[in-house]
Amino acid sequence: MNKTIIIQGRITEWTQPSIELFQVLTDARIIVSTWQGEHIDTDVEVFYLDDPGSGPIQNFNRQLVGLNEILQECEDGLVFKTRSDAMHSRDP
Repeated sequence: MNKTIIIQGRITEWTQPSIELFQVLTDARIIVSTWQGEHIDTDVEVFYLDDPGSGPIQNFNRQLVGLNEILQECEDGLVFKTRSDAMHSRDP
């Protein structure tokens, strides 16, 4: 079964450690989905999307629009989506 992990949001101090943890825990494809103007040096796929803007309503749009765009890049199978500022301690 294909497995994909999507790490979505602005690049934070937790983004790279999350990537490295997932690389150790699982063989899933890892995609970082962030906004144009952000930057990360990593060896996983990174998509820089147009930012719909900040604010409470726009944050919903950031999540919805960003996820829909990245899901089009995923193969069938299991998809795990997490925020770029969250840390995980086990294989999802």
